[in-house]
Amino acid sequence: MAGGEDNDLAERARAWVVTLASGETSEDDLVALKAWLGRSALHARAFEAERAFWQRLAPLQATFERLEEAERSPLPAVGRLPRRRVVGAGLSAAAALAASLLLVFAPEIETALRADYSSGVAAVRSVTLPDGSRVTLDRDSAIAVDFSTGLRQIELLQGEAYFEVAPDAARPFRVLAAGGVSEAVGTAYAVRLQDAGVRVAVTKGRVAVTAEAASGVTRDLEAGQALRYREAGPPGEVVAFDGARALAWRQGKLVLVERPLNEALAELQRYHPGRIVLLEGDRPAAPVSGVIDLDRLDEGIAALAATHGLAVQHLTPYLTVLR
Repeated sequence: MAGGEDNDLAERARAWVVTLASGETSEDDLVALKAWLGRSALHARAFEAERAFWQRLAPLQATFERLEEAERSPLPAVGRLPRRRVVGAGLSAAAALAASLLLVFAPEIETALRADYSSGVAAVRSVTLPDGSRVTLDRDSAIAVDFSTGLRQIELLQGEAYFEVAPDAARPFRVLAAGGVSEAVGTAYAVRLQDAGVRVAVTKGRVAVTAEAASGVTRDLEAGQALRYREAGPPGEVVAFDGARALAWRQGKLVLVERPLNEALAELQRYHPGRIVLLEGDRPAAPVSGVIDLDRLDEGIAALAATHGLAVQHLTPYLTVLR
């Protein structure tokens, strides 16, 4: 292949990296990416090379942090900024961009390529499945669908989804997430996948939750009930579930009730296109409450920061720091 064509492939691969890192990837984008990667081995290699390039820049994050500390020090009383400091500022910006792109992009590649349906951070998405069941995807969520003979099986790859299941006694509706299975015939329930494990919550009918990795232990849930489980662990205790609060994301809201600041920010992180970092030091984790408009996240972050007297710095479009 000619050098010009090599450069074109590299530039297109870089554009795909930036698109995925933006947090605003559409379903059409993912379809187009899969098609582009499938054109040839050269396309796939160009994409992998670009991804690896950003990963190699990750060690610059430590340099970025040191330079940020230096830049907060008083400037020398001279009329012109020293060249070393100008260069340092450039490295700082590059390292910040590299680190933030890596944090956002690295875990998204596999999910993007496996997903049949996904949503970006900008909007909730509703999908009607072949059997007539309806799925509402929370922002930044993804599912893979298997409706082969005799099956109605969904794998939750990321985020949260609300399922309104069409009745079919001959084909139970199964949702897989982190080694567990939630099974129903005709009902409505939500499954949420997060670092702390999986939450299954029922708003209508009944759901059986089985932890296949924990000797197949099963617990039944009825409307208004929920439970959590961890990968390789049994289903947890059945508890009451406040659907209006926990599923407020369907109306574009996040309801916080007496949550520590770090937990509240972790909730907001799910809807933010970049990384939110809390440099809290010895500050107490005083609880916060409120209703956040998910379409006005910056205002929500600022309001939460104000409750603790913190300043908000947007260091790049993909990196927000509270200190």
